[in-house]
Amino acid sequence: MQNVFAITTTLLLLFANPVWAEDSLLERAEHAWNSAAHDELTALGDSLMIQDLTEEERALWALRIGHAYLAEDRPVRAIASFEETLRFAADELLIAEAEFQIGEIYFDQKSYRKALEHYARAIRYYRDADQHGAATGAMFKTAMIHRYNGDAEMAENLLRRIIDSDNVDNVRKAYAMTELGKVFFDVADFDSSRTYLLASNEIYGHFNMKSESLENFEQLIYVSGASGLQEEARDYAAKAADVAIELHDAPHAVFFLQRLSGFFAESGDLRQAIEYREQALRFVDQISAADATALHYGLADLYGRNRRDAEALLSFNDAEYLAASSNLESWIQKIARRKSRFFQRRQRYEEAYKSMAFADSLSRKFAAEELLRAKRSKNTGVFAEESYPRIPSDTRTDLEQQRYERMRNLIVLGLVIFTVVTTLLLREFTQKRKLSKVLEWKVYKRTRELRKANKELNTYIYKSSHDLRTPLTSIKSLLRLLEKEEHNASTRKYLGLISSCTDQMDDILVNLSRAVDYKKVDVRVEQIDFNKLRYQIVEKELANVQGMRVEWNIAENGAFYSDFKLLKVILQQTIQNAIAYRKGTPQDFCKVTVLTDPEGAVLKVEDNGQGISEKVRDKVFEMFVKGTHKSTGAGLGLYLVRIATEKIRATVDLDSEENQGCSLTFRLPNLN
Repeated sequence: MQNVFAITTTLLLLFANPVWAEDSLLERAEHAWNSAAHDELTALGDSLMIQDLTEEERALWALRIGHAYLAEDRPVRAIASFEETLRFAADELLIAEAEFQIGEIYFDQKSYRKALEHYARAIRYYRDADQHGAATGAMFKTAMIHRYNGDAEMAENLLRRIIDSDNVDNVRKAYAMTELGKVFFDVADFDSSRTYLLASNEIYGHFNMKSESLENFEQLIYVSGASGLQEEARDYAAKAADVAIELHDAPHAVFFLQRLSGFFAESGDLRQAIEYREQALRFVDQISAADATALHYGLADLYGRNRRDAEALLSFNDAEYLAASSNLESWIQKIARRKSRFFQRRQRYEEAYKSMAFADSLSRKFAAEELLRAKRSKNTGVFAEESYPRIPSDTRTDLEQQRYERMRNLIVLGLVIFTVVTTLLLREFTQKRKLSKVLEWKVYKRTRELRKANKELNTYIYKSSHDLRTPLTSIKSLLRLLEKEEHNASTRKYLGLISSCTDQMDDILVNLSRAVDYKKVDVRVEQIDFNKLRYQIVEKELANVQGMRVEWNIAENGAFYSDFKLLKVILQQTIQNAIAYRKGTPQDFCKVTVLTDPEGAVLKVEDNGQGISEKVRDKVFEMFVKGTHKSTGAGLGLYLVRIATEKIRATVDLDSEENQGCSLTFRLPNLN
């Protein structure tokens, strides 16, 4: 009785003194707001809104109640409260906050058009209230919406405004850089994407924002993978795994360690792939059952590929245990099929059959359960298995007969169409196959004829060059005899010209025979001593060269293997060209640079001679092409260089300007 009396007295006092009741209600609401008691604040909401409050107070409390509804995941009531704020508020900051929160709700609901409208108004009111940081947040969300809608240009413009603004702190700029990196990734500008993601990561690292940098690393992995830079993607995965482990973020640690394992598995390094998967097992107790099952399943696959069968079976068993204990039936079926393939490859056919039979039984079970669920959802009742007699007036059976006939006609029509299409396709395939065989035979026949003609041509050139040298040698011998006798000046002049022409002819024939020889020669791989090569060329080829400085710079940083004779051909011909086409000044030089390492070698021959004109620069490696009209040779020197270069699988770059010298750079692979 005393409690009832006390409650009655309190109610009478409340009705008798509304001001006191209002103050009490406001105090309770204030306490609920300060203590984050959202359920209590929403319960007081309707009563609070009918109190005698000023419009600004009503707007403020409507905003707070809206936040409370958001915390309780009641977006519809939250929007209604925020709209109350917009109806009563005169303060730009309150209006901006309400507009922004409504935009956030629509953003979460993926109603991007409405969200854009409210974000735009929030930006305007935030700027009027001189709240540039909050305006930046709304602008950032606007840029995200434009990115989702595929408007990369608008998103880029907004994000660049944030990055270039003087009123935005570095952390917000880092967020904008991250989003801009995603925008560039969406449009396949991977270099720009990488640049902005790395720039934002620097800021995150400065402020020790490791969670944000973790998200960036994940995006960088995708960027590097899309760019084909697998090693770079692997490095980012390793860094991300280290950060996740440092943060004790087990799901992300497992995710990045698995990615790292996948990269090594793709490159064929199964040992490293297994090591990172095993490292991920340390966090298996902190992740979901499905993720743990996937981890053991992947590890079993790697063990199997590495022929570690016992460990593979143990991992399969661990995966089965996790899947069974968590009722992950699809995983159980997947593991059984994988085990069946595992046993089949090892010719353990009985165990393979058992695993496959178990997987098939699960598949049939899933199909039956699916049919049962479909039956229950449509309330079809028990399936009728017994036939019933047809009655002429039975409408239901007539309809069923019509459906049956229609279905039969459709099936027959489908079979006819399928037969016709299959016949036409088979005929087309047969004709194309026959045509392909005819073309293959023609190509084979033409190739054989070309090879035969090429062989005959080489034989002809080789034989002709040797046969022509026999009378030429006799002519040169007779000239030497004539030169020993006394002659007048005119005769000596003509004898000199004849001797020069015979030397030129002999040089052409020798080079032609060398070209044929170099094409037929087999590459003999041996360790190259470039100092020995230099000695032979200096002693034999450059012994009588005067008026030209030949410099050698050899740096051997590793053993290099190639064909000694072919390398000698390359150096001889290029140095002889430099000597033949010098300008005839005291400053003439030829510089030979050799740099080796375990991967290969770079050979560079450069001079300051007459150079090569632009119109013949692309053809100088062809037969009988001269680099300059002043040439007295036959145009076979660089042709021999090309043959030798192709034989040792090297590449050559030519850099030359007329009267500005010439530079030849050879990149030689290590043939060990």
